[in-house]
Amino acid sequence: MLRLLQIEFIKLWNNRASKVLIISYFVLLTSIALIAAIKFDIGPVQFHLADQGIFNFPYIWHFNTFVTALFKLFLAIVIVSMMSNE
Repeated sequence: MLRLLQIEFIKLWNNRASKVLIISYFVLLTSIALIAAIKFDIGPVQFHLADQGIFNFPYIWHFNTFVTALFKLFLAIVIVSMMSNE
């Protein structure tokens, strides 16, 4: 079983498109948390995403499911390209 997982990992990592999509998926996920922590000062307007209430209890579920639905496309493209290469 471990050998099969290693073979699949080698196939994924040697394909340039899947490597770019997987790395961009994880970079985008971590950038959401980093952008939420930054306070933007644009002239007289101060914008802090965490203070807007996006991470409060009822809204966190909506935000997470929305972002996850968008990011599933990255993984779907990787899986489709992997199956088409077979």
